[in-house]
Amino acid sequence: MIRATVVADSVSPAGDRLTTLEVTFPRCILAEVNTHRVFSRNSASSRAVPVRKMLEQVKTDPFVPIRWRAAQAGMQGGEILTGTAAY
Repeated sequence: MIRATVVADSVSPAGDRLTTLEVTFPRCILAEVNTHRVFSRNSASSRAVPVRKMLEQVKTDPFVPIRWRAAQAGMQGGEILTGTAAY
């Protein structure tokens, strides 16, 4: 599940805004978020999470893509798969 919560939001006398967010999203999105330098970030390392806790997270809040795409050469998926497909 993707969640975002505003933890703090303030504006300095000079008019600069500082907003602190707590977000939860699938790990596959992390690289995209880290690409944007506008964000100062701190994220939990998956190596630091005990296996038992990680398994519980997967059981209670699994990430399932909205659509699956067929394999093809390059970095983009092919056609959107429907029904069952053999790999």
